[in-house]
Amino acid sequence: MTEKPGIALHWQPRDGIVVAGPDATTYLQGQASQDLAALAVGGRAETLILSPQGKIDGYADVVRLGEQSFVLVTDGGAGGSLLERLMRFRLRVKVTMEPVGILALQTYGPAGRELLDELARLMVADEKYQSVAETGVAPSRPLFVEVLGSGADPNGSALVVPEELGETLRSVVAAWESGRGGEPSAYWLDGNEATYFRVVSGRPEVGREITTATIPAEVGLVERTVSFTKGCFTGQELVARLDARGSKVARNLRGLLWSPGVGHVVEGAIVLTADGGEELGHLTSVAADPAGDRMVGLALLHRRFVPPGPVIIVPGDGRDGPSVAAEGRTLPLSGLSL
Repeated sequence: MTEKPGIALHWQPRDGIVVAGPDATTYLQGQASQDLAALAVGGRAETLILSPQGKIDGYADVVRLGEQSFVLVTDGGAGGSLLERLMRFRLRVKVTMEPVGILALQTYGPAGRELLDELARLMVADEKYQSVAETGVAPSRPLFVEVLGSGADPNGSALVVPEELGETLRSVVAAWESGRGGEPSAYWLDGNEATYFRVVSGRPEVGREITTATIPAEVGLVERTVSFTKGCFTGQELVARLDARGSKVARNLRGLLWSPGVGHVVEGAIVLTADGGEELGHLTSVAADPAGDRMVGLALLHRRFVPPGPVIIVPGDGRDGPSVAAEGRTLPLSGLSL
């Protein structure tokens, strides 16, 4: 990818769930893989919500809004199933759960994190935000302006606000851009470019790499999302057992690279061993390098594949189509520009 001046940005719809009530902390502590009770107000952590069998029912960033209130921020379109899962396990506890639309401004790299911190400060100082906060447009839940992730995180950072503050955030971003005097300090990504950044950084997405059949260790999320000292939580047994055995699972999330123009490859395409003899998995995400130098993708591949190494991609639903030679690698995809 050819380097562009400035910082890559894109608007990313996400879903949120505000969990509040006298038993909010106790309830979430028993459902989430992360130690949420240890979070200070304003603290954040990544967490998984697992099934009793240890499969992933939800993946979210959690921000503690108050002593007994939290917001869970997940990928766009995944909020409904996560809310349904949390409601299903809500038994004899005083907890409310309210869905909230989220507007997220996503970026990557240390400079991007610094920009988001600056925009967050401008946001809470803006008169429009103050008036919304003071009048209580949504009195049933707290308003929040949060920056998730860190500059050292290859998966990027995101400035997130509830949807009722979306107009305010967009106006702050527009004012910041106009005040830069035309300096190319930021550029906006289209859908393909945003997917390219996500794939290169190795971030799995709910509904693609993460489904209810996914085990946390398969997508490399255990270290980021699981506390082994917090006590019991739903699905803990499988996670702990696999960790004790070195997290050896049947498949692992890998990155794939291949040359453009050698065949039409779409999500769902089959990935085979280099000799074409055995099926390794299926492509879950595909994107083109904006410079046109390569194609990249993500796939959960059988552990018989040891990266780096060659694989074959068969476009379409069968193995009779034209094959595409690709290279499988560990994540993130080092050496590729972000």
